Formats: sequence, C-alpha cells, structure tokens
Amino acid sequence: MSIEQFAVLGAGVMGAGIAYQASVAGVATRLKDIDLAKLESGKRSINNLLERQLKSERIDQAQLERAASCLTLQMDEEGFGLLDMVVEAVVENEVIKTEVLSHVERTLNKSAILTTNSSTISIDRLAASLKRPENFCGLHFFNPVPQMKLVEIVRGSATSAQTVDRCVAFARALNKTPIVVKDCPGFLVNRILFPYFHGFDQLVKEGVEPKRIDAVMERFGWPMGPASLADLIGMDVMVAADRVLEQGYPDRMQYQSASIFEQLLEAGALGQKSGVGFYQYQRGEAGERIKTLNPALRKLIEPSQSVVDDEAIHWRLMLPLITEALRALDERVVASGDDLQIAAELGLGFPATRGGLWGYISGLGQQRISELVSEYAELGELYSYHGRWGETLGNSRVVSSSQVGVHRRLAEVVGRHLQHPFQKPYSAHTLAAFEETRSWMEQQGKPLIFDSCCGVGESSRIIAERHPKHAVIAIDRSEVRLEKHQRCFDNPPDNLWFVRADLNDFWRLAAQHGWQLDYHFLLYPNPYPKPGQLQRRWHASPVFSALLQLGGELIVRSNWKTYIDEFVAALSVVSVPAQSLEYRAAEPISAFERKYWESGQQSWECRADLNLAKSLPKKG
Repeated sequence: MSIEQFAVLGAGVMGAGIAYQASVAGVATRLKDIDLAKLESGKRSINNLLERQLKSERIDQAQLERAASCLTLQMDEEGFGLLDMVVEAVVENEVIKTEVLSHVERTLNKSAILTTNSSTISIDRLAASLKRPENFCGLHFFNPVPQMKLVEIVRGSATSAQTVDRCVAFARALNKTPIVVKDCPGFLVNRILFPYFHGFDQLVKEGVEPKRIDAVMERFGWPMGPASLADLIGMDVMVAADRVLEQGYPDRMQYQSASIFEQLLEAGALGQKSGVGFYQYQRGEAGERIKTLNPALRKLIEPSQSVVDDEAIHWRLMLPLITEALRALDERVVASGDDLQIAAELGLGFPATRGGLWGYISGLGQQRISELVSEYAELGELYSYHGRWGETLGNSRVVSSSQVGVHRRLAEVVGRHLQHPFQKPYSAHTLAAFEETRSWMEQQGKPLIFDSCCGVGESSRIIAERHPKHAVIAIDRSEVRLEKHQRCFDNPPDNLWFVRADLNDFWRLAAQHGWQLDYHFLLYPNPYPKPGQLQRRWHASPVFSALLQLGGELIVRSNWKTYIDEFVAALSVVSVPAQSLEYRAAEPISAFERKYWESGQQSWECRADLNLAKSLPKKG
C-alpha cells in the first residue's frame, strides 16, 4: 500500500527538507507548524531548493510546478484523517516530541503510520504514550535532506513488520536508501559517530590543535575533519545528541568534564549557523568563504604537555568508531556488515577508497584490532571491546566493496542484455557435456532441477535426496571441485548427475532445447563485488535471459546482501516479484554456507517464480 497522503510536523530545516523531498517525488504533502513565521521560512527554503534544481537543470519547469502543487502549508490538523503517513520533525526534545506525537495520533485513521525524525531518542520511549505503537517507528533523514541519500528506519519493539515495509518502500519512492535499524540510543549512525567525537574531544583537551586533527583525518579520506563536521552539525545539536548517548552508554560515553562542544555552546559559538565554532566563517571581498581557526579556542584549550603523532591522532578517533560498530553488529542493531557499509558511506561519508567501513574493519582483522585495543586501553572504556569476535570477524572474510547499494546502471544493463541475447559461440567441451546430460535426462524421464555453481556438490546431494521424484543436474566449471565431491561422497543418489560445464553455454543450450525447470538453485555464486564487475554477476550478465527462459522456482543465496538486492531489482525489470530476505536454517546445505555461518556472517535469499517473467526474447 503506497503512501499517497503525507504530512510533516515542524517547518524547520529538517521538516522543510523532508517536505521538499516528498513533494518533488509527487507525493501530496502537508507541512504543518504552529509558528507562522517558521512555516513561511520553510516555504521559502523549499522554493529556493526548487529554483536551484531548475537552474541546474535537475528538474524542468513542469516538475517544479508539480512539486509546488503537491505542497500544502497549514497550522492545524485539517485533513489529517486522510493521511497515510506523518513524520514528526520538531525540536530534538523528548518531552516535546512525546506530547506532539500523542496529540497527532488522535487525529489519524487507524491504518496511518506515525513516524519520528528523531536522530537519537528511543523509539520505545516515544511509543510508550501511543495507542497504536505497532504503527510507529523512526524515519530518520539526514541533514541536508536533499543531498543525503540515507534514511534510518528505526524499528521499536512493538513496530509491526508491515509498518517497516511501508516505510522502506516510501523511502525508496523518495529516491533514498533505507536501512532498517533496531532501536537503541543513537540508532546506528550517531551511535558509531559520537565515540569518534569523544576521541576528538580528548585530544583537543590535551592541547592538540583542531586544525591539525582535521588535516590528519582528511588525509585518510574523510570529506571533512571532526572540527569542521561539528561546525556543520552545530554545537546545539552535538550537545543534545551527546546527552542522549551519555545516558544510554554511561560506561564509555560519559564525559568526565564539560566537552569542548558544550564549552563552545555556552560561549555562543554554535558553528556555521552562528558564524563561529571551532573556526570563524567570514566572506572575502569577492564573496568567497574564508575559514580560520577560532582564536577564542586558546582560552578553552590547555597547552599540550605531550607529543601526539599523526598515527596516534588517527587511531584515537578511529578505534572508538570501529569498536562501537562491532558492538552494534554484535547486538544486531543492523542485520549485516552490508548495512553497516551503506550507513557509513551514505550517512558519514566514510571513504570508499578505504573499502568502506566494514571493508576497512575486515581488512584490519581481529588480531590488529585486538592489538590496538591493548595499546590504547589506558585511555578508558571508550577504547575497549569485549564483544563476540566470532559473530563479526570469523575465519571467512566478508565481502568488501566500494559499491553502495544496488548498482546505479543495473536496470540499464539488464534491459540491454534482454534486447540483445548472448551470441558467443559454444565451447566444445560444454557441447559434449550437454549431449551426455541430455541422454541421461531422457533416461530419467523426470521433472528437472538445476543446482548451478554447485561447488563440491554437497548441496546437490541434499537436493536430490529431498526431491527423489526429480532429476537433479549439478553444474560447475571446476573439474577440481567436482572430483573432490567424488572423493568425499560415496554412492550418490540415482537421480543426481554431475556435469563440468560453462554455465554461460549450458544455460543457453538448455533454453534453446526448450528445457523447463521445476527448481533452479543458485547458491553462493561468486559476487564479483567491484563496481566495474557488474556484468560478471549472473543477474547483469548477457546470459540472464537464458536463466529466465528456463523458468521454475529460482532460489538464490549469497553472503553479500547487495547481490541479492540486485537480483530482486533485475527480476523486477521483467515483472517477476521477489524479496531480499535474511536466510537461516537448522543446518547448512553447502560447504560455503557452513563456512559463512561458522564465521558469523548472514545469508540472504531471493526466491522467485520465473514462469511469471515477461518481455523475454525468443528462445534460441
């Protein structure tokens, strides 16, 4: 059920940004504020955003007019009974938010979704006063909304699966990338970011100049250092978030003395919004922005009594972020390292050149992180980690990729391959293998199952035993892997046939000869995770059309969530419905599955009925 009628409560920077995003997407949007001046200011912000988009040719005049027509300003709840969803975006104060949410819930119909844009406050605490907590969750956009792609969907303990699914679909409709996060103080992004700021605070109090810290972190690849980022966020927002996190994690996030952010706030130095924070912001004669270190900082910072080298600066910020990310994975705040990767890339700007956050953590490995924890242990609990290493960094390395989410060219590539079927000549060894397989299949006289990329064939044996009335064909291009199966497994089932073949050829030959499958298993294929390797993934390869022509129920599994998300997206091009779901069973079905699970990794699965595929090229 799509969101067609939407409202935003609060016309501040975040509220206006969310209302802009929804109206540009063509959603009928009401922007409500009890302060007329704020409402008018929000409207001006939205108009300015639209004009800038028009000037940069990202939208045309017709799109601007459509967006403007989708937006309604109001100071009351008129028409709220017709709404499908509301997002509350008032001041980050728990008492005020609780009051606003309780009041607006009474004006909504029973199926409407109520959400909050809170960046840190517990969803369960906000839900405590609601009559329908199952319809409530967090919908956390990031500032500035038009530029930031990430949205955290924060699931409370009472939030229904339907509410989460509708919020995920809505975020995607607004051209955002959603991740589902379990409720906890700070959710995911702010929870892992603020330990980084704690490390920065300690260094500044020791006399290390903020400008130098910024330079070290920017050389690592961050788009801006912590002082510049705090100025962008604003000291008022920094301190408010800090207080929530101090309360939530007092053992490691409690300041021993007033933070440097709080001291700047008390001095009225809010950051860019006030013209001064860690830096002073002025305009030169030509209108250019000039940024210089705030001289008043010298009154707040004690002269350095120790020498801190650049490497120590790096780890004193990065190690708290890394260990908090590991804790979040241990607690299943997010479902996988893939989600952590997306959140850090889109929500924090973690440098893709470092493999993304999860790739960076995985590259360091348990031993190196343990060494760093020991090295910096004297600095306190912020630098400790007592988590479950085996559930995050096991012996099997996670998939690491600089690609964030579904590849931007996926639909284009799939569409092109469907219009121009693969014409590569067949290899001689696959032609011979196909003829042998066809002879065996005709003798069997049973409906067909493929286990493609079968590896050593453990999955094939289990599938054949579970489906005795089917003929199971296990296909792999590696002679070594297939020979390993023959050495390890005695007396294979009579309905199981192993064949060494190139799948690009075998699938096309099977489709050309009109073979139709009942089931097709594609378990843990090589993910080819580099963005430039897109067309080596089965769903974006030239042979995808042959896979579709074979029909049947397709079962795809991977330990890289993005691979399954892309498979779902590729299937949608031919109108085949599918979902990307986490998969777990009592026992693994293959050697790869066992290895991943023993290393604490998640598996993801896509199931689809390929007989529903439309707009396929002719066979042959």
